[in-house]
Amino acid sequence: MSFRWREYVSLAEELCARTDAPALRSSVSRAYYGAFCLCRNYFRLNHIKRGEIHKMVSQKLNDSDDPEILIAAQYIDALFKKKKKCDYEGEHIITPDNAKKLIAKAKKVIGVIDDLES
Repeated sequence: MSFRWREYVSLAEELCARTDAPALRSSVSRAYYGAFCLCRNYFRLNHIKRGEIHKMVSQKLNDSDDPEILIAAQYIDALFKKKKKCDYEGEHIITPDNAKKLIAKAKKVIGVIDDLES
């Protein structure tokens, strides 16, 4: 059985319930990867080089004419930028409210992929 990437978003919600910085930073990262990996798998981009895959997922979403998919593209880009800050910038502060908003964006991206698959 393959890993269910949406479970990362569930984990993000659990981590977000805590208020310590490591949990909040991790929640943003897990929310991004849950949404990102579902998109990657939907577009069958598993063969793309590691450094290019994030850009390719964004491009695939941005290539659409569907307004919902374009919003998902904006959300995945915002999640990626925030994930990078949380992962690499020690002075970056993430609040519980910011983390909750980012998790909501990840859920929206997942909803768009779910709609595309049905």
